Amino acid sequence: MRILKRYKNRKVYDTTNSKYITLVQVFDMFENEPLIVQDLEGNEITLSVLYDAINAKKPSPQDAIKALNKMKDKGFVF
Repeated sequence: MRILKRYKNRKVYDTTNSKYITLVQVFDMFENEPLIVQDLEGNEITLSVLYDAINAKKPSPQDAIKALNKMKDKGFVF
């Protein structure tokens, strides 16, 4: 499971590869592997960041629905 950190300046840091990534990259990662996003205090903020990632990707309506369904299948509650 990949762990990402979101900083107060809204940057997302990939702890596995030790580099900053974009929200579009977060969206693509979510499509391919399980991940968790935490704030600096260690609070889990994955759902919030995934919403931002979907918005940043600007997918077609069908792709947005697929992404939301995938989030639902993984147990996220809206």
